[in-house]
Amino acid sequence: MGVMHTDLATIERGPSRFIVHLKTGHLLNWHLLLGNTQTRDVLFFHENGHNNGLWADFCTECQFPETFQVLHLTERQCRLEKRGERCLCTLTYDFNEFSLKARLELDNRTERTLYWHPQWNFQWAIPWLEQTTQAHYVLNVPARKCLEQALAKQVDFPVDTLNHTFGQFKESRVRCRSLNEEDGIEVNWPLSQNVHFYAHTATPESLHCRLSPAAEEGRKIAPFSVDLFELEMTF
Repeated sequence: MGVMHTDLATIERGPSRFIVHLKTGHLLNWHLLLGNTQTRDVLFFHENGHNNGLWADFCTECQFPETFQVLHLTERQCRLEKRGERCLCTLTYDFNEFSLKARLELDNRTERTLYWHPQWNFQWAIPWLEQTTQAHYVLNVPARKCLEQALAKQVDFPVDTLNHTFGQFKESRVRCRSLNEEDGIEVNWPLSQNVHFYAHTATPESLHCRLSPAAEEGRKIAPFSVDLFELEMTF
């Protein structure tokens, strides 16, 4: 199996598998199995063995089974597709020595609604991390401004400093195109120069998030349909 080392990841490629070990920081190295080149299936998993429900909160139809078909697979790009009865989701990873770009494209045959956990902000915005019982992951962004613009809601996310910082990027950008009939706008969320990923394993009380009553009950809120989501990071 050929191995390529970059600042971003270690990529192992062989006749039957394609694995990317993403270097997310000094605390954890997350393993992302990008494909079986013989069966053209792909399975995402974590180093600790937990399956990754990748982008599951976007699709209310199929809830994302764990396998995707591999459309394109090189050392620089992995393009995946998953088809449901009424949905089609395409996921593209572009990565090089200094950056990673994840792009999710959805068709318009079914409504996608973002789900918000009552105590974790932007859990859906990280393409390869999963909220588990052992650790919860959030993206620290100016959430109030972004959410008020995109969802036209009064939302306040005062976030305390969490336990550990395990990744810092030179530049990050989130782009999301909304299909809401109410706004019909394209929302671009430029993030700060010092965007951190945080790992939090303590009690949820160290995060203070005030949401709507529906969110407090753990139900889906904010009917925010999208057909494009991009997360781009430069290391």
